[in-house]
Amino acid sequence: MKKLMKIVYPVSTVAFGGVETFVRQTALFHDPSKVKPIYCFLKNGPLVSLMQSESSHDIRICPYPVRLRNPLSVIKSIFWLQKQIKESSADLVHSSMAYTTLFGAPASWLARVPHVWYQHGPVSGWMDQLAAILPSKAILYNSKYTMSRQLSLMNHLGFIQKLFSPNLKNYVLYLGAQSNSITEAKENKIPQIGMLCRFQKWKGIDLFIEAIKKVQEQLGKDSFQATLWGDAIDGQENLEYGNQIDSLCESIGINRVPYTSKPELAIQKLDILVNSSITPEPFGLTLIEAMQAGVIPVAPRWGGPLEIFEDQKSGLFFEPQNAADLAEKLITLIKNIQTRIQLSSGAKKRGMEKFSISKTMNELESFFAQ
Repeated sequence: MKKLMKIVYPVSTVAFGGVETFVRQTALFHDPSKVKPIYCFLKNGPLVSLMQSESSHDIRICPYPVRLRNPLSVIKSIFWLQKQIKESSADLVHSSMAYTTLFGAPASWLARVPHVWYQHGPVSGWMDQLAAILPSKAILYNSKYTMSRQLSLMNHLGFIQKLFSPNLKNYVLYLGAQSNSITEAKENKIPQIGMLCRFQKWKGIDLFIEAIKKVQEQLGKDSFQATLWGDAIDGQENLEYGNQIDSLCESIGINRVPYTSKPELAIQKLDILVNSSITPEPFGLTLIEAMQAGVIPVAPRWGGPLEIFEDQKSGLFFEPQNAADLAEKLITLIKNIQTRIQLSSGAKKRGMEKFSISKTMNELESFFAQ
């Protein structure tokens, strides 16, 4: 009989987004005959409550407020996490994102337990560099694009990175989504266009709004309906950006809905889902959630989306940072019901074959077993 693997998941973010969706998926879809997950949250929040209501897994919350600018709070949190790792007799510690690795890697090293982490990107700053030199057995990546960015960064670190993690292995693990019922395009239905994201400037929400305005000017407001799901994340700059987005939506009649913990229910209402990031998207989880529901993905021609769908077969690409080209692609879909039906079918087929949650969990558990 194979040993049940005990995996400690340190979690530092408790809102709702791609990283948090992955953490939630591990709680819902790990094979209980293979893996026993233990979740160690560095702070409390909505994700904690949701996971407590959805599962009976071991969930622990750090009693200390964590602030990177407060070295004492960081040290206390690392030792708290080390204690949880040892008490749970963990076989492996799995951190998500560079920030969580700052705690998970040293705590694992102190507990003498192997550590791996999942780089969801975007890769850019000092935190990704520091995470790269902390002792880990492997790094998982949500796309080949993200892996190329992280490997490029690590090459600049040279012998320092190799000194701490000399045998580091690198794997790509595409995120998966749970299958949803297909949303078919219908001739008597006004096309529904939507976007779901956190309100950060790099997500290009204002570009999406500009494109919607151009479509309205050419086809009229009654030819389609647009909805934006999301909220501003913490920080004064993000809050100001969120207020700007709210004003723009109101000015042209885009429906504004708060971010939902169950994006699949929102996506099922759509015919077209847009990703309009103005820097390359590391992956694009909402795109595969859309595809599995038969919703057509439209995204910039760069980054992770290039690995998710095929242009003209299972979605449409537009030129990055080009609102006029995005508007042109949306107009094509709004005016052509047969194109929508064809792309909807192609998106559903590719989403089910390439990005099922069962495929992701099987690959993750095989990786753990190694």
